[in-house]
Amino acid sequence: MTARQVCNDDGFTQAVSPCPSAANAGPACANGACGLACNAGFGDCDGNAGNGCETDLTATVTACGACGRACNSANGTARCAAGTCAISCAAGFADCDNSATNGCEVSLLGSPLNCGACGRVCAGLSAPNTSAGCSAGTCTFACASGYGDCDGSTSTGCETDLATSAAHCGACGRACTGGQLCSAGTCITSGPLPSTPTARNGLGVAVTPDGTLFAVGGQTASSTASTAVEAWSPASNTWSTRAPLPRGVWSPGVVTGIDGRVYVVGGRDVNGNATTGVYIYDASRNAWDTGPSLTTTRHSHAIAVTPSGSIFALSGRTGTGTITTTAEFLERGSGVWRAIAPIPTGVSSSRAVAGNDGRVWVFGGTTGSVVTLVQVFNPASGTWSAGPAMPNARYGHAVTRVGDTAYIVGGDSTNGLVLLSATLNLSTLQYGSIASLPGGRLYFGLAALLDGRLVAVGGSPTSSASSYLSLVGTYTPLTNTWR
Repeated sequence: MTARQVCNDDGFTQAVSPCPSAANAGPACANGACGLACNAGFGDCDGNAGNGCETDLTATVTACGACGRACNSANGTARCAAGTCAISCAAGFADCDNSATNGCEVSLLGSPLNCGACGRVCAGLSAPNTSAGCSAGTCTFACASGYGDCDGSTSTGCETDLATSAAHCGACGRACTGGQLCSAGTCITSGPLPSTPTARNGLGVAVTPDGTLFAVGGQTASSTASTAVEAWSPASNTWSTRAPLPRGVWSPGVVTGIDGRVYVVGGRDVNGNATTGVYIYDASRNAWDTGPSLTTTRHSHAIAVTPSGSIFALSGRTGTGTITTTAEFLERGSGVWRAIAPIPTGVSSSRAVAGNDGRVWVFGGTTGSVVTLVQVFNPASGTWSAGPAMPNARYGHAVTRVGDTAYIVGGDSTNGLVLLSATLNLSTLQYGSIASLPGGRLYFGLAALLDGRLVAVGGSPTSSASSYLSLVGTYTPLTNTWR
């Protein structure tokens, strides 16, 4: 029915009134009211019968196929064709799920699953030790530091550990020969270093940036305080004599500064007196310079250099032989030693390292009694705190650091020389162990070579420290052995 009946004025009779037509619609009557019957493909989307079915549902992107059904134009240009949404994607984008409802949802320039085209997956995405991605529509492939794609297959990723692989040592195809091992990306012999020319204890050791190992000062059978300086070359595996110290010292602190020079700090002179002297060796000139003096005489102290270049001299004994709680540091470029907060417990013959975060760790020593104490100084706050106690009390031992691991080796205790070697992860604060020293050592030097091996230089094989070693013990982490 397209007409409606209405009552005449007499109240008894009815008259028929046709419903009007409108644009894109025919007349309709429902429940006694006129309405619109939209033609196929049109809709009355504004709800205004006066303008009929004004919307073309076959071509309107805001009402495609039905009023209110808008086409998504994300990353493209939307269109409505025959009442169905479609989209033309902007450059670099694509409708990879074939659903116009979410537009051009994929960036072909940066999606590793759709790199340059829908469905083009970059190789190596889930492979080990690999960083795969998509850049400007081109797949990228990179190995994590220390790893290589030596089989040439991106599907296996960067499968080779270049730090330890004897077939690919430091780089793909670089093979170690003659039974050499690969350690820290360098081919090394598994044998020990040769003995030092001079047998001594109470010396200091340091490794310079070119890998040269220096043995400095100490006591010998003929000299209470030696001026001897000897250097081991990793290229020739031999020791050579370098310019002697300006003044003989034993029990000094010896470190390599951030400038690559060797610093000899304090120690005991030929008369056994503690000194404030600082000497600095420049390998390029084979010459010693005098550095700024300590504020306090000290020997048998701990020494460490932080990643920022500050050198710390900590506790030890003064000129009177008294154990001191004083501590001081030389900031890089300052030329002046400055005091820091006293160490909580003064110790002699302790050893120290600085962590990657700049904190300084002082291990063990003696207060009159041998201790397991670990004392930690934070330069950022200027405060001391307690670290986890060592598994074994020791003094006259040696400590060095590789990465986040401190190695604690040798020394003496109330029960004699300590053969057990310990490690401490400076991040997790968990102790571990490595192979024991083949023989006891007291007052010796310990250093980490650039190839990852540890070397124990000189020292005394007896608790009385009345004998002197030239033997260099070499620890290879790869095999967990000392030789």
